[in-house]
Order: sequence, then structure tokens, then C-alpha cells
Amino acid sequence: MKSTDAAVAAIGAATRELKLPTIRTNATRLAEIAERERSTHLAFLAECLATELDERSERRRKRRIVEAHSKTSTSQQQEMVSTLQSWQHCHLSGFSKREHPWCSSATREQARVTC
Repeated sequence: MKSTDAAVAAIGAATRELKLPTIRTNATRLAEIAERERSTHLAFLAECLATELDERSERRRKRRIVEAHSKTSTSQQQEMVSTLQSWQHCHLSGFSKREHPWCSSATREQARVTC
């Protein structure tokens, strides 16, 4: 077994234990780039960690979007659509604010009945 193979195996084991999936999957590619660019060890390490942080941030952003969507119930979604439709009707139909119940001091329920 070559020393490179042993290093790749050690990186795989360590990154699995430390839960660093991006470094595990990109370590060889990043090492080749660092070697080609003649980067220092510290620059290589910094690049690996930056890549890991970027991937984690992206996964966190996607997870939060999914969570936010799943927390919104169907009735809340329907209410948001109804509110938007009422607002569009009021502002896009040519009514003045005094003529349309949604735009006056009427409650949402009164506006829904009128519209």
C-alpha cells in the first residue's frame, strides 16, 4: 500500500468520525489543486475547511426552507392566498380605498364576505 493510499484511508476514517463529509469527498481533488498551485499546508487546510463550511451553510439554508414550508399548515397557506387575492382585487381593480371594504377599516372577515 502506498503512503498516498494510507493517507486517503486515514482522511476517510477521520472525516467520517469528525462528521466532515465535504472534506471526505473532496480531499483528493483539493490536494491535487493545492499541489498544482504549490499551496502551503496551511492554505490547503484553510481551503478544505472553507469548502466544508460552505457546504454546511448551503445544507442548513435548504433544511430551513424545507422546515419553514412544512410548518406552514394548509389553512395558513389558504389564508395567505385569500389575503393576497383580496389585496390584489383592492389595488388592481381601480377601487379607491374608501370604496372597497378590504382597504377601509373593515376586518378580514367582512372583506372576505364582500369580495
